[in-house]
Amino acid sequence: MDKKLIIIAVISILVGTLIGVYFISRPESSAATDINKENIIIENKTTTNNIEPISEIIESPVKEKIIRDDIKAIYLTGWSAGTKSKLESTITNIKENDFNAVVIDIKDEAGRLSYKSNVQTAIDIGASQNMISNITNVINLLKENDIYVIGRIVTFKDPLFAKKVQDIAYKKADNSIWTDYSGNNWPNPYNTSSWDYPIALAKEAAELGFDEIQFDYVRFPSSEGRTKQIAFGFDSDTKTKSQVINSFLEKVMSELEEYKIVVSADVFGIITKRQGDFENIGQDFAAIAQIVDVICPMVYPSHYAPGEYKLANPDKSPYNTVYYSVKDGLKRYEEIENPDAKKAVIRPYLQDFTASWLGRGKYLNYSTNQVKEQIQACYDLRIQSFTLWDPSNKYCYEALKQCVWMSEEEYQAKLEQEQAQTENNAVPEM
Repeated sequence: MDKKLIIIAVISILVGTLIGVYFISRPESSAATDINKENIIIENKTTTNNIEPISEIIESPVKEKIIRDDIKAIYLTGWSAGTKSKLESTITNIKENDFNAVVIDIKDEAGRLSYKSNVQTAIDIGASQNMISNITNVINLLKENDIYVIGRIVTFKDPLFAKKVQDIAYKKADNSIWTDYSGNNWPNPYNTSSWDYPIALAKEAAELGFDEIQFDYVRFPSSEGRTKQIAFGFDSDTKTKSQVINSFLEKVMSELEEYKIVVSADVFGIITKRQGDFENIGQDFAAIAQIVDVICPMVYPSHYAPGEYKLANPDKSPYNTVYYSVKDGLKRYEEIENPDAKKAVIRPYLQDFTASWLGRGKYLNYSTNQVKEQIQACYDLRIQSFTLWDPSNKYCYEALKQCVWMSEEEYQAKLEQEQAQTENNAVPEM
Protein backbone atom coordinates (compact mmCIF):
# COMPACT_ATOMS: atom_id res chain seq x y z
CA MET A 1 0.00 0.00 0.00
CA ASP A 2 1.18 3.51 -0.77
CA LYS A 3 2.86 5.11 2.29
CA LYS A 4 0.77 8.27 1.88
CA LEU A 5 -2.47 6.25 2.06
CA ILE A 6 -1.23 4.47 5.20
CA ILE A 7 -0.41 7.80 6.88
CA ILE A 8 -3.81 9.24 5.93
CA ALA A 9 -5.59 6.14 7.30
CA VAL A 10 -3.72 6.35 10.63
CA ILE A 11 -4.51 10.06 10.98
CA SER A 12 -8.20 9.42 10.23
CA ILE A 13 -8.39 6.77 12.95
CA LEU A 14 -6.77 9.06 15.52
CA VAL A 15 -9.00 12.02 14.65
CA GLY A 16 -12.11 9.83 14.82
CA THR A 17 -11.11 8.56 18.24
CA LEU A 18 -10.48 12.06 19.56
CA ILE A 19 -13.85 13.30 18.25
CA GLY A 20 -15.54 10.33 19.94
CA VAL A 21 -13.87 11.20 23.23
CA TYR A 22 -15.06 14.81 22.95
CA PHE A 23 -18.71 13.95 22.34
CA ILE A 24 -18.75 11.41 25.15
CA SER A 25 -17.15 13.72 27.68
CA ARG A 26 -18.82 17.10 26.90
CA PRO A 27 -21.39 18.53 29.42
CA GLU A 28 -25.02 17.45 29.08
CA SER A 29 -27.61 19.95 27.87
CA SER A 30 -29.65 21.87 30.45
CA ALA A 31 -32.72 19.86 29.42
CA ALA A 32 -30.99 16.69 30.54
CA THR A 33 -30.02 18.13 33.92
CA ASP A 34 -33.42 19.27 35.17
CA ILE A 35 -32.84 20.15 38.84
CA ASN A 36 -36.17 18.62 39.88
CA LYS A 37 -35.77 15.22 38.20
CA GLU A 38 -33.44 12.33 38.92
CA ASN A 39 -30.19 13.06 37.08
CA ILE A 40 -27.37 10.88 35.85
CA ILE A 41 -23.92 12.46 35.77
CA ILE A 42 -21.27 10.89 33.56
CA GLU A 43 -17.79 11.56 34.88
CA ASN A 44 -14.95 10.79 32.48
CA LYS A 45 -11.44 9.97 33.56
CA THR A 46 -8.46 9.79 31.21
CA THR A 47 -4.86 8.90 31.82
CA THR A 48 -1.76 9.79 29.86
CA ASN A 49 -1.45 6.14 28.82
CA ASN A 50 -5.02 5.59 27.68
CA ILE A 51 -7.13 8.04 25.70
CA GLU A 52 -10.26 5.91 26.05
CA PRO A 53 -12.65 7.33 28.71
CA ILE A 54 -13.87 5.29 31.62
CA SER A 55 -17.48 6.22 32.37
CA GLU A 56 -18.75 6.17 35.95
CA ILE A 57 -22.46 6.63 36.64
CA ILE A 58 -23.20 8.66 39.76
CA GLU A 59 -26.72 9.40 40.96
CA SER A 60 -27.28 12.98 42.10
CA PRO A 61 -28.64 13.52 45.61
CA VAL A 62 -32.42 13.28 45.78
CA LYS A 63 -33.98 16.65 46.56
CA GLU A 64 -35.96 16.68 49.80
CA LYS A 65 -38.98 18.80 50.58
CA ILE A 66 -38.26 20.88 53.67
CA ILE A 67 -41.30 22.60 55.18
CA ARG A 68 -40.04 25.38 57.40
CA ASP A 69 -41.93 26.99 60.27
CA ASP A 70 -39.52 29.90 60.75
CA ILE A 71 -40.19 31.92 57.58
CA LYS A 72 -40.26 35.70 58.04
CA ALA A 73 -41.08 37.16 54.67
CA ILE A 74 -42.01 40.31 52.83
CA TYR A 75 -43.91 40.56 49.53
CA LEU A 76 -42.54 42.05 46.30
CA THR A 77 -44.29 42.80 43.03
CA GLY A 78 -42.60 41.76 39.81
CA TRP A 79 -41.62 45.36 39.20
CA SER A 80 -39.87 45.61 42.58
CA ALA A 81 -38.06 42.30 42.18
CA GLY A 82 -36.97 43.30 38.68
CA THR A 83 -35.58 46.69 39.69
CA LYS A 84 -31.91 46.33 40.64
CA SER A 85 -31.82 49.09 43.24
CA LYS A 86 -35.05 47.95 44.90
CA LEU A 87 -33.97 44.32 45.00
CA GLU A 88 -30.59 45.20 46.48
CA SER A 89 -32.10 47.42 49.18
CA THR A 90 -34.62 44.68 49.98
CA ILE A 91 -31.83 42.13 50.42
CA THR A 92 -30.00 44.53 52.73
CA ASN A 93 -33.10 45.19 54.83
CA ILE A 94 -33.93 41.50 55.05
CA LYS A 95 -30.46 40.54 56.23
CA GLU A 96 -30.03 43.44 58.67
CA ASN A 97 -33.42 42.92 60.34
CA ASP A 98 -33.56 39.13 60.76
CA PHE A 99 -36.03 38.42 57.95
CA ASN A 100 -35.22 35.42 55.77
CA ALA A 101 -37.69 35.16 52.89
CA VAL A 102 -39.42 36.98 50.07
CA VAL A 103 -42.66 36.38 48.14
CA ILE A 104 -42.42 37.41 44.47
CA ASP A 105 -45.30 37.60 42.01
CA ILE A 106 -45.16 34.97 39.30
CA LYS A 107 -48.63 36.00 38.12
CA ASP A 108 -50.52 38.96 39.55
CA GLU A 109 -54.21 39.90 39.85
CA ALA A 110 -54.23 41.33 36.32
CA GLY A 111 -53.02 38.02 34.90
CA ARG A 112 -49.59 39.44 34.04
CA LEU A 113 -46.52 37.24 34.41
CA SER A 114 -43.48 38.94 35.90
CA TYR A 115 -41.05 37.28 33.52
CA LYS A 116 -40.95 35.54 30.17
CA SER A 117 -42.60 32.15 30.40
CA ASN A 118 -42.31 29.18 28.07
CA VAL A 119 -45.71 27.83 29.10
CA GLN A 120 -47.73 27.67 25.89
CA THR A 121 -50.89 29.26 27.31
CA ALA A 122 -48.86 32.22 28.58
CA ILE A 123 -47.38 32.62 25.11
CA ASP A 124 -50.76 32.31 23.39
CA ILE A 125 -52.46 34.96 25.51
CA GLY A 126 -49.47 37.30 25.72
CA ALA A 127 -49.26 37.16 29.51
CA SER A 128 -45.51 37.55 29.92
CA GLN A 129 -44.21 40.97 30.87
CA ASN A 130 -40.64 42.17 31.20
CA MET A 131 -40.88 43.17 34.86
CA ILE A 132 -38.00 40.81 35.67
CA SER A 133 -35.59 40.54 32.75
CA ASN A 134 -33.74 37.52 34.16
CA ILE A 135 -35.66 35.59 36.83
CA THR A 136 -32.89 33.02 37.24
CA ASN A 137 -30.39 35.72 38.19
CA VAL A 138 -32.85 37.17 40.72
CA ILE A 139 -33.48 33.78 42.33
CA ASN A 140 -29.77 32.99 42.44
CA LEU A 141 -28.93 36.36 43.99
CA LEU A 142 -31.53 35.87 46.71
CA LYS A 143 -30.33 32.35 47.46
CA GLU A 144 -26.71 33.50 47.59
CA ASN A 145 -27.87 35.74 50.42
CA ASP A 146 -29.63 32.84 52.21
CA ILE A 147 -33.08 34.18 51.37
CA TYR A 148 -35.91 31.69 50.87
CA VAL A 149 -37.76 32.41 47.59
CA ILE A 150 -41.54 32.01 47.30
CA GLY A 151 -43.37 32.42 43.99
CA ARG A 152 -46.97 33.71 44.16
CA ILE A 153 -49.49 32.64 41.53
CA VAL A 154 -52.85 34.43 41.53
CA THR A 155 -55.04 31.54 40.44
CA PHE A 156 -58.78 31.93 39.95
CA LYS A 157 -58.70 35.66 39.37
CA ASP A 158 -57.17 36.13 35.95
CA PRO A 159 -58.99 38.62 33.71
CA LEU A 160 -56.42 38.19 30.92
CA PHE A 161 -56.70 34.40 30.76
CA ALA A 162 -60.50 34.41 31.10
CA LYS A 163 -60.89 37.07 28.40
CA LYS A 164 -58.59 35.40 25.88
CA VAL A 165 -59.87 31.86 26.58
CA GLN A 166 -63.55 32.47 27.22
CA ASP A 167 -64.41 28.77 27.45
CA ILE A 168 -62.96 28.78 30.96
CA ALA A 169 -64.70 32.00 32.09
CA TYR A 170 -67.78 32.28 34.30
CA LYS A 171 -71.00 32.43 32.31
CA LYS A 172 -74.48 33.68 33.07
CA ALA A 173 -77.61 31.59 32.51
CA ASP A 174 -77.93 32.99 28.97
CA ASN A 175 -74.33 31.87 28.28
CA SER A 176 -73.02 35.43 28.16
CA ILE A 177 -69.75 36.16 29.98
CA TRP A 178 -70.04 37.20 33.63
CA THR A 179 -67.92 40.15 34.72
CA ASP A 180 -67.15 41.61 38.13
CA TYR A 181 -67.79 45.22 39.14
CA SER A 182 -64.59 46.26 37.35
CA GLY A 183 -65.58 44.55 34.12
CA ASN A 184 -63.12 41.68 34.56
CA ASN A 185 -63.65 38.05 33.57
CA TRP A 186 -62.73 35.26 36.01
CA PRO A 187 -61.76 31.61 35.39
CA ASN A 188 -64.39 29.13 36.61
CA PRO A 189 -62.86 26.53 38.98
CA TYR A 190 -65.73 24.13 38.17
CA ASN A 191 -64.23 23.94 34.68
CA THR A 192 -61.15 21.81 35.26
CA SER A 193 -59.66 23.15 32.02
CA SER A 194 -58.89 26.31 34.01
CA TRP A 195 -56.59 24.32 36.30
CA ASP A 196 -53.91 23.39 33.79
CA TYR A 197 -52.45 26.86 33.23
CA PRO A 198 -51.58 27.76 36.86
CA ILE A 199 -50.25 24.26 37.44
CA ALA A 200 -48.02 24.54 34.36
CA LEU A 201 -46.71 27.88 35.65
CA ALA A 202 -45.98 26.24 39.01
CA LYS A 203 -43.99 23.45 37.38
CA GLU A 204 -41.98 25.94 35.38
CA ALA A 205 -41.31 27.97 38.53
CA ALA A 206 -40.14 24.85 40.35
CA GLU A 207 -37.67 24.19 37.53
CA LEU A 208 -36.47 27.78 37.71
CA GLY A 209 -35.45 27.29 41.34
CA PHE A 210 -38.20 28.77 43.52
CA ASP A 211 -38.25 27.18 46.98
CA GLU A 212 -42.02 27.37 47.34
CA ILE A 213 -45.08 27.94 45.16
CA GLN A 214 -47.88 29.94 46.74
CA PHE A 215 -51.38 29.87 45.25
CA ASP A 216 -53.46 32.97 45.91
CA TYR A 217 -57.12 33.54 44.99
CA VAL A 218 -57.86 29.83 45.37
CA ARG A 219 -61.50 30.73 45.75
CA PHE A 220 -64.69 31.88 44.09
CA PRO A 221 -65.65 35.57 43.84
CA SER A 222 -66.91 37.18 47.03
CA SER A 223 -67.84 40.85 47.07
CA GLU A 224 -66.21 41.58 43.73
CA GLY A 225 -69.42 41.33 41.71
CA ARG A 226 -73.00 40.07 41.42
CA THR A 227 -72.18 36.43 42.03
CA LYS A 228 -75.84 35.36 41.96
CA GLN A 229 -75.75 35.94 38.20
CA ILE A 230 -73.18 33.18 37.71
CA ALA A 231 -74.33 29.87 36.24
CA PHE A 232 -71.42 27.69 37.36
CA GLY A 233 -72.36 24.70 35.21
CA PHE A 234 -70.31 21.50 34.95
CA ASP A 235 -70.76 19.46 38.17
CA SER A 236 -71.88 22.39 40.32
CA ASP A 237 -75.14 20.55 41.07
CA THR A 238 -73.28 17.73 42.79
CA LYS A 239 -70.08 19.32 44.12
CA THR A 240 -69.76 22.18 46.57
CA LYS A 241 -67.38 25.08 45.99
CA SER A 242 -65.20 23.79 48.80
CA GLN A 243 -64.96 20.35 47.22
CA VAL A 244 -63.86 21.90 43.93
CA ILE A 245 -61.15 24.06 45.53
CA ASN A 246 -59.95 21.09 47.57
CA SER A 247 -59.83 18.94 44.41
CA PHE A 248 -57.76 21.59 42.65
CA LEU A 249 -55.27 21.78 45.52
CA GLU A 250 -55.08 17.98 45.68
CA LYS A 251 -54.22 17.94 41.96
CA VAL A 252 -51.59 20.62 42.59
CA MET A 253 -49.98 18.49 45.28
CA SER A 254 -50.03 15.43 43.03
CA GLU A 255 -48.64 17.23 39.97
CA LEU A 256 -45.85 18.94 41.95
CA GLU A 257 -44.89 15.93 44.05
CA GLU A 258 -41.95 14.97 41.84
CA TYR A 259 -40.49 18.46 42.16
CA LYS A 260 -40.19 18.18 45.96
CA ILE A 261 -41.27 21.80 46.29
CA VAL A 262 -43.26 23.33 49.16
CA VAL A 263 -46.84 24.35 48.29
CA SER A 264 -48.77 27.03 50.16
CA ALA A 265 -52.23 28.55 49.80
CA ASP A 266 -53.49 32.01 50.75
CA VAL A 267 -56.93 32.16 52.34
CA PHE A 268 -59.26 34.78 53.79
CA GLY A 269 -58.48 35.52 57.43
CA ILE A 270 -62.13 35.38 58.44
CA ILE A 271 -62.44 31.70 57.51
CA THR A 272 -60.49 30.72 60.64
CA LYS A 273 -63.49 31.81 62.70
CA ARG A 274 -65.90 28.97 61.94
CA GLN A 275 -65.99 25.42 60.63
CA GLY A 276 -66.59 24.74 56.97
CA ASP A 277 -66.98 27.11 54.02
CA PHE A 278 -69.31 29.53 55.79
CA GLU A 279 -68.18 32.39 53.53
CA ASN A 280 -69.35 30.38 50.48
CA ILE A 281 -66.17 31.05 48.52
CA GLY A 282 -64.78 27.53 48.51
CA GLN A 283 -62.40 27.94 51.45
CA ASP A 284 -62.64 25.57 54.41
CA PHE A 285 -59.64 26.30 56.63
CA ALA A 286 -59.28 22.85 58.19
CA ALA A 287 -59.84 21.04 54.88
CA ILE A 288 -57.26 23.09 52.99
CA ALA A 289 -54.78 22.74 55.85
CA GLN A 290 -54.93 18.95 55.42
CA ILE A 291 -53.89 19.25 51.77
CA VAL A 292 -51.17 21.89 51.35
CA ASP A 293 -47.86 22.27 53.20
CA VAL A 294 -48.40 25.86 54.40
CA ILE A 295 -51.64 27.79 54.87
CA CYS A 296 -51.55 31.59 54.89
CA PRO A 297 -54.60 33.30 56.41
CA MET A 298 -54.67 37.00 55.50
CA VAL A 299 -55.47 38.35 58.96
CA TYR A 300 -55.21 42.04 58.12
CA PRO A 301 -57.00 43.97 60.91
CA SER A 302 -58.44 46.37 58.32
CA HIS A 303 -60.35 43.50 56.70
CA TYR A 304 -62.49 42.71 59.75
CA ALA A 305 -65.88 44.31 60.24
CA PRO A 306 -66.62 46.48 63.27
CA GLY A 307 -67.61 44.27 66.18
CA GLU A 308 -65.57 41.22 65.17
CA TYR A 309 -63.99 39.71 68.28
CA LYS A 310 -65.90 42.37 70.26
CA LEU A 311 -63.62 45.02 68.82
CA ALA A 312 -65.34 48.26 67.82
CA ASN A 313 -62.67 48.96 65.18
CA PRO A 314 -60.44 45.93 64.50
CA ASP A 315 -57.97 48.02 62.48
CA LYS A 316 -57.24 50.02 65.64
CA SER A 317 -56.52 46.81 67.61
CA PRO A 318 -53.83 45.05 65.58
CA TYR A 319 -52.64 42.77 68.39
CA ASN A 320 -56.05 41.50 69.42
CA THR A 321 -57.38 41.09 65.89
CA VAL A 322 -54.43 39.00 64.75
CA TYR A 323 -54.24 37.10 68.03
CA TYR A 324 -57.85 35.94 67.96
CA SER A 325 -57.89 35.26 64.23
CA VAL A 326 -54.83 33.02 64.37
CA LYS A 327 -56.02 31.41 67.59
CA ASP A 328 -59.25 30.48 65.80
CA GLY A 329 -57.16 28.80 63.13
CA LEU A 330 -55.51 26.68 65.82
CA LYS A 331 -58.98 25.81 67.13
CA ARG A 332 -59.94 24.51 63.70
CA TYR A 333 -56.95 22.18 63.94
CA GLU A 334 -58.16 20.88 67.28
CA GLU A 335 -61.47 19.96 65.64
CA ILE A 336 -59.85 17.66 63.07
CA GLU A 337 -60.95 14.21 64.15
CA ASN A 338 -58.20 12.17 62.52
CA PRO A 339 -55.18 12.35 64.84
CA ASP A 340 -52.88 11.40 61.94
CA ALA A 341 -54.22 14.06 59.59
CA LYS A 342 -51.80 16.42 57.95
CA LYS A 343 -51.84 19.93 59.43
CA ALA A 344 -50.18 22.64 57.40
CA VAL A 345 -47.79 25.14 58.92
CA ILE A 346 -49.71 28.37 59.64
CA ARG A 347 -47.99 31.42 58.18
CA PRO A 348 -50.26 34.50 58.47
CA TYR A 349 -50.15 37.51 56.19
CA LEU A 350 -49.84 40.64 58.33
CA GLN A 351 -50.76 44.23 57.54
CA ASP A 352 -48.02 46.75 56.83
CA PHE A 353 -50.21 49.37 55.13
CA THR A 354 -52.65 52.05 56.25
CA ALA A 355 -56.33 51.43 55.48
CA SER A 356 -57.42 55.06 55.20
CA TRP A 357 -60.44 54.00 53.12
CA LEU A 358 -62.11 52.85 56.34
CA GLY A 359 -62.84 56.47 57.18
CA ARG A 360 -61.87 58.89 59.92
CA GLY A 361 -61.73 57.38 63.39
CA LYS A 362 -61.83 53.78 62.14
CA TYR A 363 -58.21 53.20 61.22
CA LEU A 364 -54.66 53.75 62.41
CA ASN A 365 -51.63 54.91 60.49
CA TYR A 366 -49.69 51.65 60.44
CA SER A 367 -46.03 51.97 61.28
CA THR A 368 -43.46 50.04 63.32
CA ASN A 369 -45.57 49.71 66.47
CA GLN A 370 -48.66 48.32 64.71
CA VAL A 371 -46.57 45.84 62.76
CA LYS A 372 -44.74 44.82 65.93
CA GLU A 373 -48.05 44.14 67.71
CA GLN A 374 -49.17 41.79 64.94
CA ILE A 375 -45.91 39.85 64.94
CA GLN A 376 -46.02 39.67 68.73
CA ALA A 377 -49.56 38.27 68.55
CA CYS A 378 -48.27 35.44 66.36
CA TYR A 379 -45.32 34.85 68.68
CA ASP A 380 -47.64 34.68 71.67
CA LEU A 381 -49.44 31.78 69.96
CA ARG A 382 -46.15 30.01 69.27
CA ILE A 383 -46.37 30.92 65.57
CA GLN A 384 -43.01 32.17 64.32
CA SER A 385 -43.78 32.38 60.59
CA PHE A 386 -45.43 35.34 58.88
CA THR A 387 -45.38 37.51 55.76
CA LEU A 388 -45.72 41.29 55.72
CA TRP A 389 -47.92 42.71 52.97
CA ASP A 390 -47.79 46.20 51.53
CA PRO A 391 -48.83 46.81 47.90
CA SER A 392 -46.16 49.53 47.64
CA ASN A 393 -43.52 47.19 49.09
CA LYS A 394 -42.39 49.61 51.83
CA TYR A 395 -41.91 47.75 55.09
CA CYS A 396 -41.37 48.40 58.78
CA TYR A 397 -38.50 45.91 58.97
CA GLU A 398 -37.37 47.18 62.36
CA ALA A 399 -40.58 45.87 63.99
CA LEU A 400 -39.31 42.30 64.10
CA LYS A 401 -36.38 42.96 66.44
CA GLN A 402 -38.76 44.58 68.93
CA CYS A 403 -40.74 41.36 69.38
CA VAL A 404 -40.06 38.87 72.15
CA TRP A 405 -40.45 35.10 72.15
CA MET A 406 -41.85 34.16 75.57
CA SER A 407 -40.35 31.47 77.72
CA GLU A 408 -42.46 28.39 78.40
CA GLU A 409 -43.24 29.65 81.91
CA GLU A 410 -44.40 33.01 80.55
CA TYR A 411 -46.45 31.26 77.89
CA GLN A 412 -48.25 29.07 80.41
CA ALA A 413 -48.92 32.08 82.64
CA LYS A 414 -50.46 33.89 79.67
CA LEU A 415 -52.71 30.92 78.94
CA GLU A 416 -53.93 30.87 82.53
CA GLN A 417 -54.61 34.60 82.47
CA GLU A 418 -56.45 34.26 79.20
CA GLN A 419 -58.57 31.42 80.56
CA ALA A 420 -59.56 33.52 83.54
CA GLN A 421 -60.48 36.47 81.32
CA THR A 422 -62.49 34.18 79.03
CA GLU A 423 -64.48 32.94 82.00
CA ASN A 424 -65.23 36.55 82.84
CA ASN A 425 -66.28 37.13 79.21
CA ALA A 426 -63.60 39.78 78.73
CA VAL A 427 -61.32 40.54 75.79
CA PRO A 428 -57.69 40.19 76.93
CA GLU A 429 -55.41 43.12 76.24
CA MET A 430 -51.82 42.93 75.06
